[in-house]
Amino acid sequence: MRKARVAMLPVDPQGVARNEGCASVLALERHRESIQAVVRGCHERQAGAHARLLDHVLPQINRIVWAILGGDIDHDDMVQETALKVVRGVDQIRDAALLAAWVRTVTLNTVRSHLRRRRLLRAIFPVDLAAEPPAPLSDDPAPVGLRRSLYQALAGLPTRERMAFCLRHVEEYSRDEVATALGCSARTTKRLLERAVTRLRSFCAGDASVCEHLEGTES
Repeated sequence: MRKARVAMLPVDPQGVARNEGCASVLALERHRESIQAVVRGCHERQAGAHARLLDHVLPQINRIVWAILGGDIDHDDMVQETALKVVRGVDQIRDAALLAAWVRTVTLNTVRSHLRRRRLLRAIFPVDLAAEPPAPLSDDPAPVGLRRSLYQALAGLPTRERMAFCLRHVEEYSRDEVATALGCSARTTKRLLERAVTRLRSFCAGDASVCEHLEGTES
């Protein structure tokens, strides 16, 4: 009987939209309050506060590291190193609304340093550091072979070009968001993306699947 009564009520699309909008606003407000409580707890050295902080930030850290490194043998180390830096540095965050942007910056700086260090080591001690990619993220539709070939090609890019490409085309940041994340101008970002796509097309000229994947790639 309940379903019948509900079905008989007039449907107001604007009312539905308002209700859904209110629910979204309330959910966002609760999320903000939750983050503020976590940051405050860290500042006050509350028991378990750092564990709650990691619950908030680890998905973001993991996703950014995955986007740039892919199924890399150092992926887990990068996530752990970044998480440690976040825990140690969270006291400098006074506005909880800035937490996500700060975590992104810490993550990108950690990965950037790692990639530059790796390029130096490879120049001195040439070794193959490629690894079989682990299971993809749940919303990653790319076939394993394509992912492997693409990340092998990405390994040959200069660090900033690789990061710009991955943020733009893996994480789907806008150009402005990439510029903000990398701390450079929109013009520099455009140039980095153009160079990255050009190099990748050259590197993968003999791989039909990657070339097809890059065919519609815009900078």
